[in-house]
Amino acid sequence: MKDIQVQMAVEHGLVKEADALVAATDAFAQTKALAAISILISQLVEPNIPSALDVPLIISLLDSPDASVQTGACNVLTGLMAADESQWRRLVLGVGLTSKLVAMLKAKPESSGLRINLLAALTLAAQGGEEGAAAVTEADGLAPVLEACSSSGSEKVQEAVADLVCQLASYEGLRAALSDAGAVPVLSGLLGVDEPEVVVRALMGLGMLLPGSEGNQRALAGDQAAVRRLVALMTASADADVKALSRDLFVGLTRSCKDEVAEAMRAASPTGTAS
Repeated sequence: MKDIQVQMAVEHGLVKEADALVAATDAFAQTKALAAISILISQLVEPNIPSALDVPLIISLLDSPDASVQTGACNVLTGLMAADESQWRRLVLGVGLTSKLVAMLKAKPESSGLRINLLAALTLAAQGGEEGAAAVTEADGLAPVLEACSSSGSEKVQEAVADLVCQLASYEGLRAALSDAGAVPVLSGLLGVDEPEVVVRALMGLGMLLPGSEGNQRALAGDQAAVRRLVALMTASADADVKALSRDLFVGLTRSCKDEVAEAMRAASPTGTAS
């Protein structure tokens, strides 16, 4: 009974805020309504989205000149994809939302919050199935996604990129495209980030891209700085997941690229010999 009451209250709130969004005449009012809608969607007990919620209007707000409105609209659309499979199919496979999100990312928005939300929305699109993940590559999305990581000093942006790359790499059919786009050097560059969550995601992504790919294995093994970071992580990290994942990667590299790993270790040794 309590769940029914919560659901009814949330749906009532969504209708109220949907009306407020339609009536909004400035960016402040739009942002406020979008924020409320996003919160309410996350509180739904059942994925029943009231028809009063004007999804085409929300999509159109992605073109707002105000970054806060764009961010709010992106948040709502991400919430809709997460809450309801029919909404995911409508947005990703129906109206082609992925292409719009990629185009916005290509425009290199100044707001890191907007970039994070765009990446989160693309991750949700990819989580729904390989069709959604393939839509990212079909929209030429890999290059701007990876560039968002290398062009930003924000660990939150880097974490969002690593999340999306991991999701895409979970589909075997997309791993070659990720490799060709340069995902391995981008992920290896994240091994030196201070935030463990970013490092874990980078290690997971590498763990999916390296097996079965001699090119990717040699690319990582040939990056002496990355090899040394792996050694440091597996021996000195306080995070158990980081230690385990980095150790697995390092052991795999020593088996497939023994000479390159030995050279990296020699270069790091004061005596010039691998330990």
